[in-house]
Amino acid sequence: MKLVASSLHVFYYLQQSLVLCSTMFGISRFVSAAVRWDVSSDPAPGVAATDSSKATQSSPSVSLISQMQHMQPFLVSQAFTIAPQEVVKVRMQSLEHGHNYNNGALSAFRQMLRNEGVSVFAKGLEPAMLRHGAWSGAYFGIIHWLKMSVLWTPAPDSTASTLGRNFTAGLIAGTVATTLNTPFDVITSRMRNVLPGEPTPYRWAWPSLVTIAREEGPRALWKGFTAKVARLGPGGGIVLVVFELASS
Repeated sequence: MKLVASSLHVFYYLQQSLVLCSTMFGISRFVSAAVRWDVSSDPAPGVAATDSSKATQSSPSVSLISQMQHMQPFLVSQAFTIAPQEVVKVRMQSLEHGHNYNNGALSAFRQMLRNEGVSVFAKGLEPAMLRHGAWSGAYFGIIHWLKMSVLWTPAPDSTASTLGRNFTAGLIAGTVATTLNTPFDVITSRMRNVLPGEPTPYRWAWPSLVTIAREEGPRALWKGFTAKVARLGPGGGIVLVVFELASS
């Protein structure tokens, strides 16, 4: 029975991942297509549509965004690859359980593996996939929209101006993406902070969101948002700036 239950859990995780990847990829491609159509059909005064298309295609940052759109499934899959490290981090930072892991991350990893089995590192995998999918889909889609519409310029600008636009686009996109994915981050942390045998109301992502909102209020879904957006907001801008500098 345990094997059957584990198989069903794995199947559910894969199903959620495929649905989320398809949805976010579709949204990102739709935004990109709409922006390209808008820019090419309504160029700035004195600039031919072909020129604007060439300018769009030659932008290193746009190239990065285009590549990331095709990499959307791989961006979500990072939820699998970093799961063990995140479980260790959450446990070590926990007020309730942190005292059990005082000998470093590697020791904590071995202790959890020995006492709880390898399945401990799959805890919170469902909301983690939703978290990564929501962030990467929103981040790259919004960046493309901002750079191709609101922050678009018909003529080449100075390096400082280009870097400024990149940082602004990344900052806005990172802030919005963080706003969207924070509830899933809260759920992920709570699921990973439960020891075997402890009662918990957090088993699946969507029911857990409803439970927290009902029992603690909707604001509880954005706990830690200020600290998180202070890291990922500017970080989103720095990513584009560094890529632009490395490509120039």
